Amino acid sequence: MRRLLLLIWLALVGIQLALGVTWIAQNLDAVPDYGDTGDYLQLARTLEVDAYRGIAYPAFIAGVNSLPGGAGLLRSAGRGASGTKMKAGVVYLQVIQFLTSLAGFAYFLRVFVTRVGPEASPWIARGAGVLLLLLLLFDPLVAHFDLAVMTDGLTLSASLAFCAALADFGLGGSRRWLSGLVLFASLVLAATLRVEKLWVCACTALAALVVWLFLQRRAAPEERQFSLARAAQIAGIVLLGGLTVSWLHRSAHADSRRWPMYDSMLHARIVFPNVSKVYDELPAKVQSRISRKDAQRHDTDSIVGFRVINDATGASGPIRVKDRREMGKDGTRPSAERERRSMLETIAGVVLRERWAALAADVFKDALENVAATFSFYVRLAILARTGDVSCADGTQKTYEVLSQRHPRTSLYYVCSSVALVLSSAALALAALVRRGQSGAPRVEHRTLITWIPVAAFVLANACAFALRADMVHIRYMLLAHVAFLVLVFRGALDWLAAGRVSPPAGR
Repeated sequence: MRRLLLLIWLALVGIQLALGVTWIAQNLDAVPDYGDTGDYLQLARTLEVDAYRGIAYPAFIAGVNSLPGGAGLLRSAGRGASGTKMKAGVVYLQVIQFLTSLAGFAYFLRVFVTRVGPEASPWIARGAGVLLLLLLLFDPLVAHFDLAVMTDGLTLSASLAFCAALADFGLGGSRRWLSGLVLFASLVLAATLRVEKLWVCACTALAALVVWLFLQRRAAPEERQFSLARAAQIAGIVLLGGLTVSWLHRSAHADSRRWPMYDSMLHARIVFPNVSKVYDELPAKVQSRISRKDAQRHDTDSIVGFRVINDATGASGPIRVKDRREMGKDGTRPSAERERRSMLETIAGVVLRERWAALAADVFKDALENVAATFSFYVRLAILARTGDVSCADGTQKTYEVLSQRHPRTSLYYVCSSVALVLSSAALALAALVRRGQSGAPRVEHRTLITWIPVAAFVLANACAFALRADMVHIRYMLLAHVAFLVLVFRGALDWLAAGRVSPPAGR
């Protein structure tokens, strides 16, 4: 039975890797059709960003553009680069992103995953490690975002390195200067690629330090790996990284026509899609500016919602003489901005009063889906394919449409093979856990739990950050949660299939 299961699983692995290589070869040198791609290409011309963007990715694009043969990357930006071929420039970018993922995965696996079958021959253990690395690299979501001219592939690599360096520096014994340097660099890179990662990384470090210190107090002196001195050193590195990120943001900041972050979060998380639900409770002043029909239209789509609020507050109408005199360099109208914020705060107050329970439940649901990102994405995709119900789509529909844009049939096979491999690996990993429990050994070793604390903290902090930011679930923001789950199930499957005694499913 074991041999049959081994053959089936290896067949699924072979299909997955073959489809992965084929799909990447078919999609190399083409830019996936994301709206943000054009924004990043334009920002690379000026190297100035607003509060929503980090400076690292525009700078990276500009650096690629300066390579021999890479100049076409920016020349194509004004004509709409998405979905078109740009040859050398985009290939350079995609290869660099792919190699960065390779390095991030290798470091992550070295820190968090033990080799398969410690009693087996070294070449079997090394082969299993290489196989695990390839399965991560050729996952369809990872491969897709590595090829996209978007921040997500590099952000995943930086986040993996941050978690690994945090565990390596906090619990490791040698070359801590190197892990400390990686900890600083990965924090700066992640937070200058995506601005919210500064807070996510800071919360991750704080949570890890608190949990480690608590656990060390309960451990015997000879078993303690963490100390207040190391906690202080990590806090210092994170603080220095945060100050560096803040300086880089300020030095590259430019005014923007987009809403301030506070207004945007207020609208995306609370106001949308609840205006029509609380319409009868809204003050007469708000109802005079937003009709019931407009409220219903507002709740159909967040982009439409922005337009409805702008129209209601005069932000998209003729510019008054007073506004023209007061208008800043960013083109904002002070009176319209004040009216917009006042309206948003008024509507948000009514929503919180009337629908606080439903809102809290939705935040919790989104956070839970963000933690279980792999299942969330594939379940939503299955519902969408089965029923065509776009209400469950969020970022799922857009992600799959862009992923499958150039070669729909290969993409469908690629995604389906990934689902089959993940489900079968999860079943084998669960069987390995059950077998460990039956043998009397702990299902998960204490050392493993301690080592994986930074990963768990990052996944939770990131999930909560986006659940509180907007009423949306999107796999591109949760790639680390997706990868962490893949590591656990693939490593568990290898553990079950390995000959000899059972070793821990993951961790050190």
